[in-house]
Amino acid sequence: MSIIELSVQTGTASIDLRNVTAIVRSDDFEETWNLNVHMKSGTIFMCAEYTAEDYENLVRLWTGVVSS
Repeated sequence: MSIIELSVQTGTASIDLRNVTAIVRSDDFEETWNLNVHMKSGTIFMCAEYTAEDYENLVRLWTGVVSS
């Protein structure tokens, strides 16, 4: 599955993981991170309050799609 829904700063976005170029997390981890999902089109989705487990699962999904 390459399309997922993410909670982003402005609501919910359906994102095709085949078009993601980078997933960047903030360095200031306490309980959660802020994430930036960069797209091939240049769009950056800002995602707030993702846990370490959320981040790891997102990266795992993305790398699975990119490598297939």
